[in-house]
Amino acid sequence: MNGMLNNRGKRLFIKRWHKTGRHGTLLKPENGIQSEEREEKMGYTQVGLEDKIYEMYPELMQHRIALRLSMDEERNAWVITFEKGGKSRHAFLDKQDADACMDGQQCFYLGTLAAQYIKDLEEDLGIS
Repeated sequence: MNGMLNNRGKRLFIKRWHKTGRHGTLLKPENGIQSEEREEKMGYTQVGLEDKIYEMYPELMQHRIALRLSMDEERNAWVITFEKGGKSRHAFLDKQDADACMDGQQCFYLGTLAAQYIKDLEEDLGIS
């Protein structure tokens, strides 16, 4: 993981994007490195979205659920992996919902899934 920080003190993942065509169409990343262009295009980073989800759904931290996020470019959606004790569940959060989340609007779908996944993960681990 890269140790660089952005101007807000958040971890910055560097990815270089090839641009092509008149409209600067983004193509596949080069060498798996992410650039600041992605943050500028979306207005936030993967880490920023993760922090926001934890802020909006504190029960994830209370139940020690880890989040992993990755962008699925084909679906134009974030893949959110909820993990605890070696067990995991996955959800998709489309970019529009992620943008709304970053603007402080709770996503009913994500909140419902978070509550269900907390229950499921803890049942799988024999906690509840």
